[in-house]
Amino acid sequence: ENQSLKSSGSEALLAAQWRQRYEGCLSEKDDLQCRLQIEVEKAEIMADQRRKVDSGKFEMKYRDLKESFRLYRKKAKEIFEAQQRGDVVLVSIAD
Repeated sequence: ENQSLKSSGSEALLAAQWRQRYEGCLSEKDDLQCRLQIEVEKAEIMADQRRKVDSGKFEMKYRDLKESFRLYRKKAKEIFEAQQRGDVVLVSIAD
């Protein structure tokens, strides 16, 4: 196609076709960059939401563990104090 246009002396037509192709590619590139930016922003929002959900789960697990440990220390202290007083009463740890 290029050879036939060059041979007939219509360089202006050839340049116009190449310019049209270039502008089409440039437009497509801009459109794809815009779409990519939108998808990147969506991915960042989803990642933030996922981090918030995960941190909430870990916060609850931390609180449960902290409360369990507090109860464990309380029972251990009761047992230790009972032993110091010489009480032979067994305190149930499962309470």
